[in-house]
This record gives sequence, C-alpha cells and structure tokens, in this order.
Amino acid sequence: LDGGDVEAISSQLRPTSERSDPVRLSSNRQKSFLGAKIYGNGFLLTTEERDALVASDRKNGKLIFPYLGGQELNSSPTQTHDRFVIDFADRSLEDAEKWSALLKIVRLKVKPERDELKDNPDGRRRKAFWWQFGRSTPALSDALAPLSRCLAVARTTKHLAFAFQPPGRIFSENLVVFPDDSIAFFGVMQSRIHAAWVSLTSSTLRN
Repeated sequence: LDGGDVEAISSQLRPTSERSDPVRLSSNRQKSFLGAKIYGNGFLLTTEERDALVASDRKNGKLIFPYLGGQELNSSPTQTHDRFVIDFADRSLEDAEKWSALLKIVRLKVKPERDELKDNPDGRRRKAFWWQFGRSTPALSDALAPLSRCLAVARTTKHLAFAFQPPGRIFSENLVVFPDDSIAFFGVMQSRIHAAWVSLTSSTLRN
C-alpha cells in the first residue's frame, strides 16, 4: 500500500484488517435532514422573475422562497442565493389555484415532465401531484420552526465547510441540514476530528 508491504489492506485502502461499518445511533435521529427534492426545474425562478411576480400581486411572495444548493453554499463567501423557488407545500390543487400566476408557471414547465414519468409508485404520485415537490421536507420545516438559524453542508464537496443559514428558505437535496443553532455544535462539526471521521467513512469519487 503506497509502495510498501503491509499485512492487510481494508476496503477503505488502509493498512488494517477489515472492520464492520459504523452503525447509526438512534440518539442522532432527527438531528440531520436532506433538503427537498423539487423534481422539476420549472419550479425555479430568477430574481427578476420573482420580483415581477410579486410586483403583479404581493400575495405571490407568500409561496416564493430563496433556494439554496451546494454550489451557492460552497462558491459564495456569503452563501448568497441567486435563485428562488415556487413551493405549494402540501396544498391541494384547489388551494393552489388561488395563486393562478404561480400555478400557470408550474403547469407549463413542470407538469409535462411529470407526465412522462414511469408508471411506478413514485412516478404515479409525482404525476398526480404535479404542483408539489417530488419530495418535500415537512419534518425539517418543523425542526427549524423555533430556530433563528441552522447549519448546512454540501452533500458532495471537496472541502468540508459548514455554514449557518436562516431557516426561511428552501434547501436543495444537495445539502444536509442540521437544526441546531449553537456555536458549540458548529465547532464540533467543523473540527479536525470530525473532518477525519468524514474522510474515513464517506464515499469518494476519486482520490
């Protein structure tokens, strides 16, 4: 290994015998969440599109939220978002029709893609509820409700970089979100000890 003889090489390419994979701790349940999978770029809006919709009817702003993904989190020092997203949450189609301008956009840009999905349980659900995200995150929303900020990190990243974020936005599935607002938690997650653990246990595309 690395040009030298070793007694053993594990599947993690370490000079040790194989060990069992780590197991999840039940005490960590509900302490981290994946962001929402919107399943349709037609939900997304530029800043100009969002501003125009709100200018035409202030009510539209109630269902338009800042949208943050891994690229924004890692590329901008301030994690500035440049996209917005339409979110009808779990509203019925009848209720969604109260926001006719927003529903028209989703009907034109999302529904045609949804109609082409495969005839399996996920596909049938997403076709039937085409105005809703493919996978929303109500448990995350509930966990964030009492907080003024949370911690987020990109799922796929070369550098482990956590950042505090305001809760009033939609986090993409490319982010892992932690409903914790304490500096102590941030210190643990951003520590070298945790970075070594992540490097050891996470999957990699290439070294």
